[in-house]
Amino acid sequence: MYKLLLLSIIGFFVYVFPVSAADLHVQEQKYEKQLEEIEKKKDQTTNKKELIELTREESEKAAYKRAYSKAIEYKQENTFIASYNPNTGHDLQYIDLYKQAAAQYKIDWTLLAAVHDQETNFSNHATMISSAGALGHMQFMPGTWEHYGVDANGNGKRDPYEIEDAIFSAANYLAATGAAKGEIKSALWAYNHSTEYGLEVMAKQEYYKNNYQEERDDYR
Repeated sequence: MYKLLLLSIIGFFVYVFPVSAADLHVQEQKYEKQLEEIEKKKDQTTNKKELIELTREESEKAAYKRAYSKAIEYKQENTFIASYNPNTGHDLQYIDLYKQAAAQYKIDWTLLAAVHDQETNFSNHATMISSAGALGHMQFMPGTWEHYGVDANGNGKRDPYEIEDAIFSAANYLAATGAAKGEIKSALWAYNHSTEYGLEVMAKQEYYKNNYQEERDDYR
């Protein structure tokens, strides 16, 4: 069980924090050498208690080595140049709301546009209810909405189906989980525990950054 946990933890940190492939290889080689040393000690000892301890240590080191090997595989698979072909039928009709919410919560408005695009295709989802139970324009789980939902339009209620509330609440949530500090990967991981989701949203954000430069400059 702890081996699976170890793989998950190392995978999360490789995704969220910048770790070079060279650093990962160094760690992998370190544990490889330790395993070789343990194997030599096992061949040399006749002490049963010592052999049991070496076997336990070998299992632990092997788990670390496998975790770093998996991290290297992930790094290789997910090193890419962001590429996104937008649905040209949409022209960011909510761009003013993205900008207002982003300014209030100190994040980049293009992140809100990318998340909105990813979650409901700019509110064009048929029901705006996911199979997992996420609700509204920006797809909040009910428990998350209870904590981060805001009444942005001042009508006295917080409603994930009201576009102003949804966008400002998404800005609130993304800011609180790292985006306000520039930790975009961490914020997207909190929004949806999927590395694929994070990569897709970042590709879309890159598109909006590159193609709406004038709007971004005006709002700085």
